[in-house]
Amino acid sequence: MWNCAGFRASATSTSSKFSFLSSQLSTTNFAIAAIIESHHKDSQDFCQDLGQYDQTHTIINSPVLNETHAGIILLINKNFEIISQSEVIPGRLLNAQLKHSNSTINLTVFYGHQWAKMKKEDITNTFRYFDNMHEADGTNMIIGDFNFVDQDVDKGKNMDQRDKMIFPIWETFLSENNMIDPFRQQCPKKKLFSFIGPQGKSRGDRLYTSEEISRSIKNFRYITTPFNGAHKIMTFDWQSEQQIGPSSWKINSSIINDDHFAVEIEKVFAELNDLDIPNPIDWWDIFITVVQGTSMSYSKKKNRIKKISESFSHHSN
Repeated sequence: MWNCAGFRASATSTSSKFSFLSSQLSTTNFAIAAIIESHHKDSQDFCQDLGQYDQTHTIINSPVLNETHAGIILLINKNFEIISQSEVIPGRLLNAQLKHSNSTINLTVFYGHQWAKMKKEDITNTFRYFDNMHEADGTNMIIGDFNFVDQDVDKGKNMDQRDKMIFPIWETFLSENNMIDPFRQQCPKKKLFSFIGPQGKSRGDRLYTSEEISRSIKNFRYITTPFNGAHKIMTFDWQSEQQIGPSSWKINSSIINDDHFAVEIEKVFAELNDLDIPNPIDWWDIFITVVQGTSMSYSKKKNRIKKISESFSHHSN
């Protein structure tokens, strides 16, 4: 899941964001990916580059309605049967009932409101939707940027008054539906933030699952991204019986000497140098990841142009 802080087709940053995201998704046979705060208002705003996943994944998008900073895009592997789907709150709360093999999964994707601008009654009514969509004996999974935390350790300066107001409502829901935060279960004291900005730092981007499957959640990671306003990408594995080793990636050596490719890499270098990334290891990790996405995107474009040229040459002859 990624709070990308904007993914509209017309935005200049979207191409770079897609390349970065693609570099993460393409190295893994991913089951589900959720992109939130896409800002897209209708089909014209939808990032068409995501269409490359159309053969392998069902793409569901929930545009914003009567606001700007929301929107959800969900990619679900076609190995999953979608029993039902519902836009509970357009651009904010999306639910899908999925079936895989003999298992049924109740998946909810949530992008939290600006709670400080809401009355307590409205906040309570929002969380009633969660009660209506989940049952204690179901296999539930909720992913999202909740815009609040439910533990002091998940915020740089501990829970604030807004968090403490929401906490009892949310805790009651989790308790009644036998759901927990798998990351906190496995790392009860570890401080790890999914967003760091001028207003503070927090692990607002979280996963909750039914307790019975929580210990099957493995390899939890928050991947740093180089985009202003965007959060870290949250990834995890839901461990199955068949374990697949980590994948690897090699740069396409045929593009190394291309002048246009060199320009693309120079842009990446310049953009990263403009960011304030004090840790050189973090800088290098981001650089390698962005170069991976850039090189893959460049190779695809080059190959597409080559095929068009060959086709044109063939028809000319």
